[in-house]
Amino acid sequence: QEIVTHAGISLPTNTPTPTPTEEPTPTPTETPVPPTSTPTPTDEPTPTPTMTPLPTDTPIPTPTDTPTPVPGSNLLAAFGFNEGVGIVAYDSSGNGRLATLASLPSTPLWSIGHSGYALQFDGSNDYAATDLSGYTLDKPVFTLSAWIKRNGVNKIVTIGKQTGDGTHGITIEAWNDGNIYCNVDNGIIAYGLFASNDSEWHHVACVFNGVAAGNENRLKAYLDGQPQTLNFYNTIPSSTTVNTALFNIGVIGNAYTDGWVDDLRVYDRAIEAVEVQTDMNTPVADAPTPTPTETPTPTATITVGPSPTVTSTPTITNTPTPSPTATITPTPTITPIPTPTGILTLIKRIDTGSTSNRTINGVVWSKDSGYNGGTNYNWGTIQIDGTIDDQVYRTERYNLNYYRFAVTNGNYLVRLYFAENYGVIDAPGERVFDVNVEGTLLSNLDVYAETGGRNRALMKEFNVAVNDGYLNINFTKKIENTLIDGLEIYKQ
Repeated sequence: QEIVTHAGISLPTNTPTPTPTEEPTPTPTETPVPPTSTPTPTDEPTPTPTMTPLPTDTPIPTPTDTPTPVPGSNLLAAFGFNEGVGIVAYDSSGNGRLATLASLPSTPLWSIGHSGYALQFDGSNDYAATDLSGYTLDKPVFTLSAWIKRNGVNKIVTIGKQTGDGTHGITIEAWNDGNIYCNVDNGIIAYGLFASNDSEWHHVACVFNGVAAGNENRLKAYLDGQPQTLNFYNTIPSSTTVNTALFNIGVIGNAYTDGWVDDLRVYDRAIEAVEVQTDMNTPVADAPTPTPTETPTPTATITVGPSPTVTSTPTITNTPTPSPTATITPTPTITPIPTPTGILTLIKRIDTGSTSNRTINGVVWSKDSGYNGGTNYNWGTIQIDGTIDDQVYRTERYNLNYYRFAVTNGNYLVRLYFAENYGVIDAPGERVFDVNVEGTLLSNLDVYAETGGRNRALMKEFNVAVNDGYLNINFTKKIENTLIDGLEIYKQ
């Protein structure tokens, strides 16, 4: 007779008998009982996350050309899964590793993820294998982190490597008992667990530091950047052990993932809490990084002014036109952000520069994502003329290179929101940059000139076609830094 642990590993009968329970996870103790492997899926609705407002009254900085800091070093591998096609995901850590999508009996799907594309697994028999398998893991420190999403309550998501008997390995396992496990095994099964059981995207990080003393110090876990209180089973070892088991994405033992994995990182060290939060807020860069197009392109004729007049389709001409001429209006009309008409499907609504989701005048704006380069900033409680949606324009990303989103091919309406809030800019011509949305070029954008001053709302609208699975919004600096305050993408 045998029982099955949460990793689907058979153990002798002298292993403590698992005792399923419906009760919440108890206060952290040395738990002697591994969880049962019997899933109990339910169709309970996912709770709606509470929107946290951004802090205000931040001092005004002096923007510089300094790029966004790169997350910590010692990356063994980093997969953003933004390829969108094919059977290989490429490593962005600089180590040149690969994750190969298993082709038999079925292959994981490329799907819209937390940022760009992600891998989606069917819970039956598909997974991706990495060439991290040769990394023997006889180490006293490591970190695994990823964005994961269950395909329903009690669905399984698994990442890592583990020997057949389950006694040697490192894993992240969202299990069918409503808990998430961080496993660190060296001859015996040992782990820490915490409760999390819904079908929302969550960033999970398991940080192992075998040099430290005590389970609480050796193994730490973070959910959405916040440290979790762990319940432990057995003593967390001081080091992992040599093992060449497969490092897989989507399966551990016979436990196949029914859900999504995005932005996976593997470190050869124990990263700090602030680095966990940086990784959570920083999508893994594409591999290889795309190069923004500099070729002259058709110019969009855009309606300008402090009170944006929305037109359904900008007129595209094949002859380059001069830079837009500013329309100076002394007293801007207060205008809400318009609601698109016609048959449109919202794909993205992002409050660029924001570090949290927010509801503004009854409309939900997502935190910043999909960007490359730049720095986020919150201008506090300043008043923005020409809009009733001041909060959208109070946060910005400046000195950025581009935004890139994985989308299905087709026609899209793109809206970009701008305001010149930097106190040093006090005349036209002091900040000028280009914006290129899928080949539609807005040349020499000067927000101050077009609105007639600082702290005034400006919206630009583009109708574009996507043919390669990605919607690209490129920014090219000419004078001072590039900037953006918000964006919306609608499928037409």
